[in-house]
Amino acid sequence: MRIRFAAAAFVYTLLFSPAAQASGGLWCTIEDHNLSMTVESGVTHGLGSPLFNFRAAAELKAEGIAPDFRKLTLDDKLVHHWLDNDESRLSFYIEREQGEYGSVEIVIETAGDPEEGDLPGTYQAAYFESARQTAGNDGYLRFEGKASCGGE
Repeated sequence: MRIRFAAAAFVYTLLFSPAAQASGGLWCTIEDHNLSMTVESGVTHGLGSPLFNFRAAAELKAEGIAPDFRKLTLDDKLVHHWLDNDESRLSFYIEREQGEYGSVEIVIETAGDPEEGDLPGTYQAAYFESARQTAGNDGYLRFEGKASCGGE
């Protein structure tokens, strides 16, 4: 009887106890006249803070953006991330696979106390088209704005 009770208590503890901060979530939102973007991911609270189930999508709304760069799925375009107690940085990069060379780079940076809820921050975006390069134009369209991220 004691063994059965102990086994039941052990199973209950495993199933219904909260995880010891083994993993959590990360999310970011950008919404302005140039860019709409969402980021959602699981994050492991361990060495390097690896991400899992990562999803990101962006809509570039600024004037002069080519149709094939307007709506982007960035799930596999995160090239760098930094997650520390009070700051986060996410860097995305995508380039056109065929035709005239073009690329988009988006960097999101936030800072603040994660216990306070959402972390305010900024984003910088750089859209490049080689066809726009001239003696007086480097081919880039750059814009920046506010971002909001959160985590647990």
